[in-house]
Amino acid sequence: MTMSSTLDTRETPAPGDRVAAPRETASGGRRLAHVEVVRGLVCALVVVYHAIGSDPLHGLRLPEGSWPWMLNRFLDLVDMPLFAFVSGWVFGIVTDRPERFVAAFGKKFIRLGVPLIVVTAIYLVLVRVSGHGVATGVWAAYLLPFEHLWYLQASLWLLAVAAVGSWIFRRRPMAFAVGITLASIAAFLAVPTFEFNLLSIQQAIYLAPYFFLGHLLARTSESGLVSFEGSRDLRIILPLIGLMAFALTAVWILYRTGATGVMQSAPALLFAIALALAVSVAAPHARLLEALGQRSYTIYLFHVISMAPTRMILLKIWPDIPLPLAFVIIVGAGLAVPSLIHAVVSRHPASAFLIEGIVPRRRGATARGEAT
Repeated sequence: MTMSSTLDTRETPAPGDRVAAPRETASGGRRLAHVEVVRGLVCALVVVYHAIGSDPLHGLRLPEGSWPWMLNRFLDLVDMPLFAFVSGWVFGIVTDRPERFVAAFGKKFIRLGVPLIVVTAIYLVLVRVSGHGVATGVWAAYLLPFEHLWYLQASLWLLAVAAVGSWIFRRRPMAFAVGITLASIAAFLAVPTFEFNLLSIQQAIYLAPYFFLGHLLARTSESGLVSFEGSRDLRIILPLIGLMAFALTAVWILYRTGATGVMQSAPALLFAIALALAVSVAAPHARLLEALGQRSYTIYLFHVISMAPTRMILLKIWPDIPLPLAFVIIVGAGLAVPSLIHAVVSRHPASAFLIEGIVPRRRGATARGEAT
């Protein structure tokens, strides 16, 4: 399981005038407000997921079959897929012109790779010092899935495939976008397994349909073939809601009958894709979620180290604390502490580069900034 979005949103808007106007950041980049809102929403869902716990041994340690446990099953279907969808969408936007491709790819690679190296080292030290978490070797932590940082590893695979394919098919970008989306859906449904899950390649295959669907959406918008994002057209949204209801019912039946591999089933894929498209059409706006979205990368990276100690301290000083109150406090810690970390590290170019992968601006850069 589980965000973050690991891609910066400081980019120019997609073609068309129906999306929300971008806002300029202090660093000179641009943010698409509704993209940040989606990231903020998914960021909150990830924190909620980990607060509840992926199984009875984690989080609030609730029994299987309880309604919060079932809620987490559905959160698992949408949180990381939505992040991947937005990441693919953003990558398609910032690489829409060949002259921007190399710089955009380089910044995206740094945005993922540098924090992966640094934050993995931080978690290795914390696990060893605290004695909590799964102890692992250094090489295993960097080459295999480690904690929630598997998302960064998987995103590197997706970024590499998108970059190489887009470069090879630069004269036929739509053909590549359609082909890779269909191929990723086929790979998803095949549910491949790897004895040596190098850089979370298995998780990359799981996220690939959503990432490349977002990439395809950006390409269709750029080409003028389809440009419905931000249209808020109920003729599109309502059928997508109906499709989500149908798929969600099928997923519920699979869970209730004890089926295995539900997350990588056709109904789960259909549900998450319909939700992603509905969100892109609706282009929601909410200031609080937008603010979370701007901090979503740091929240994803560090929410675990604030939530686990909070839970342990709460249970030690108040063993019978009501679960709803414990849930609110833990979720609050998972959002607030990483937001504070973001506020600190983003103030200094060196720490912003090491922790968030933000490349320092060059002197003389224009206010518009380069896509990242």
